[in-house]
Amino acid sequence: MKRDKAPSPDGFSLEFYKDAWSVVKDFVIRAFQHFFQTGNMPKFINSTTLTLIPKKINLTNVCFVDDLCILSATNVKYISSVKKVLYYFGEIIGLKLNLKKSLVCFVGIEDEDHLNITLGIIKASLPIKYLGIPLNTKQLNSRYCRSLIDKINAKIGCWGARQLSYAERLNLQQSVIFGMYNFWCRKVFLLSFVIKKINDILINFFWHGKSEGKGKTKVSWKDMNSPKKEGGLGLKDVVEWSNACMARHLLNICVDKDTLWIRWINTYRLKGVSVWRVQKRSIDTNTWSKLLNLSPFIRPNV
Repeated sequence: MKRDKAPSPDGFSLEFYKDAWSVVKDFVIRAFQHFFQTGNMPKFINSTTLTLIPKKINLTNVCFVDDLCILSATNVKYISSVKKVLYYFGEIIGLKLNLKKSLVCFVGIEDEDHLNITLGIIKASLPIKYLGIPLNTKQLNSRYCRSLIDKINAKIGCWGARQLSYAERLNLQQSVIFGMYNFWCRKVFLLSFVIKKINDILINFFWHGKSEGKGKTKVSWKDMNSPKKEGGLGLKDVVEWSNACMARHLLNICVDKDTLWIRWINTYRLKGVSVWRVQKRSIDTNTWSKLLNLSPFIRPNV
């Protein structure tokens, strides 16, 4: 190896070790002895120092997922205040509002055009997407949930050309695909159609390596979802997992977690009544009714 070369992209050159050997010798020898005696690599061996070098002058944009949803009264005074706050926020922090990627929705407002001119943001109507999930005042139908199915199919399509073993497919299901539908389960009740479609995709991918098609399965999907100590693979049943995720909202209401949604629920839904005793009404939303349907199953375990 040449004196000015290093064994790795972020390592020291050979010349450094030769010139500073009297200083670093004991540390290097102890590191090698530790490995041969214990079989464990010291943590600092795998440490990496990253230096981010800007490719442009005066960078103001940072690429990360940080969608922001702002609720405001719909008059010129409040709209102007929101716009001013966002401007000063961008000047101080450096994250400036991108008007081309922003949307504004007006609900029950007659003078929408005038307010929209004041704000200068693209006008949209519900449903819109926030953090990848459609926002709507009504129950989500299969059309709005199609994006979740498409994302799972696209991800499996990337793996389809590879000859993956059952263990590799299982690992991908438990990590990547689970993470995709788990995010939705924590926010909304998945429709039965969507749950069935996800189950079909998971079954086909595990047994046949693709998201669609029909073929024989050696073990029932219900048995595969059983815990490992019962002979299953420990996969999570999508229906049960969806209910478990939504049940968390009931527990958060029960402990009076300090969030805007729970304060709204206490004011307009519960009105001083315990969440375990409140009665369903015909005017309740579909999501609230489903949450109350879970109460008899959650209450005995609280």
